[in-house]
Amino acid sequence: MKIGQKNNSLTLVKILEKRSKDNHIIGLFKCDCGNEKEIIISRVRNGYTKTCNSKKHYKERNKTHGKRYSTEYSIWITLKDRCLNKNNKNYLKYSKLGIDDDIKNNFMVFLKEVGKRPSKEHSIDRIDNTNGYFKGNIRWANRSEQQTNRSNSLIVHINDEIFASRVDAAKKFNVSETTIDRWCRGYVDKRIGEKFNKPKQNCYYELRYKK
Repeated sequence: MKIGQKNNSLTLVKILEKRSKDNHIIGLFKCDCGNEKEIIISRVRNGYTKTCNSKKHYKERNKTHGKRYSTEYSIWITLKDRCLNKNNKNYLKYSKLGIDDDIKNNFMVFLKEVGKRPSKEHSIDRIDNTNGYFKGNIRWANRSEQQTNRSNSLIVHINDEIFASRVDAAKKFNVSETTIDRWCRGYVDKRIGEKFNKPKQNCYYELRYKK
């Protein structure tokens, strides 16, 4: 690193003559919080050490919004982790979809976009499930709303009427979800040993998000 170069929250102020016990070069770094600290330069360059780790640093960091321990902040961190952390089990899926730079870099942008979490039943949802976490495409949604907004979610067509889910269709016709499924797919009646392959006329499923 060169003097004046910054990595994460640390800026190299001076390269010191002394070395660590294992013979690594030490530098004097200034943190974004204003605190100065002697740190092994290679640890900062490689990203192992990102801040001075002082109480002052975390106090200054949290001044901007004061919501570090809020539910919304925790969800924002989780959202970013699945998009950016290669060790996250969902990384391959979400990294391809992407995340808005402003949302990624600024919690307050995220909070302004979605607002306060309405209830414990709500979690972050993408309005268009084929796109990532971008402005205009994220919202709070309850479990029922999310179940009808998955990549494999089905739209139900019955007699020229369109329903967002089997639940909605079942309520409309006052029947069970199983009945809706039989109308749209056909079924096998094992009780009498007869096979019904054809669905009911004008009843079928359609993928919400066509591949």
